[in-house]
Amino acid sequence: MNKKIFFLIGFMGSGKTTLGKQIAQKLSFHFIDLDNFIEVQENQTIHQLFIQLGHELFRQKEQEALIKVITSAPTPLILACGGGTPCYLNNLSIMQQSGYLIYLKAEPQTLANRIRLQQKQRPLLSNVTQSQLLNYISQMLQSREPYYWQADFVFTIEKDDPLVLTEFIQICSRN
Repeated sequence: MNKKIFFLIGFMGSGKTTLGKQIAQKLSFHFIDLDNFIEVQENQTIHQLFIQLGHELFRQKEQEALIKVITSAPTPLILACGGGTPCYLNNLSIMQQSGYLIYLKAEPQTLANRIRLQQKQRPLLSNVTQSQLLNYISQMLQSREPYYWQADFVFTIEKDDPLVLTEFIQICSRN
């Protein structure tokens, strides 16, 4: 299989959309944000869908969107996934078979600082107080990292130069 899809995975606030757009533009790749794709398909925000469908049905809707993007989107493609996408159903396996997984790793404090300003738009954080945020992120990250660590490449937000990530994607896209 000729893998030309690069899945950016990691916790919310890790920069999947921001870095993904920048790298896609630099390499002339296509870019899709999975949450945005779902919002357009469903004509509702992720927050609204979470409330309306509940967690399990939302995750099914997310998987349907993931499969649709994998099977129909033009490549080469950088796909920014939701923070929980690789952690539910058999999404991790689907992604591993379809392309390269890149874990954008960030420390809980970095994530908390980034998320704090957008906390109300994040369905999983809508009932978390500012004082609980860091602890909540640490716990969620601990439960999700076993999935994230199965990535083909780990990019550490606080340490790595985005050029390294761009070069990794560029090299892999040639294979």
